[in-house]
Amino acid sequence: MTGEELEALRVRIGAPSQEAMADLLRCDPVGYRRYAIGARPIPRYIERSARVLEFVHEKGMLPQLAKWLDIVANGYL
Repeated sequence: MTGEELEALRVRIGAPSQEAMADLLRCDPVGYRRYAIGARPIPRYIERSARVLEFVHEKGMLPQLAKWLDIVANGYL
């Protein structure tokens, strides 16, 4: 997965910002920004987690997952 692909996935699932996506992935926002611009290779666990988020989104369950992860309160989704 490239940084461009990661960012495209973020847009597809409706995460409004890189910070929101980092929160969904439970990774550091600075690290996420580095992955997104290609300054740092994307670890396998981030790629896998992003693909799981995409699957969950496609099944219409991302709001429930975000709530379970306690992210909705932050206004991300």
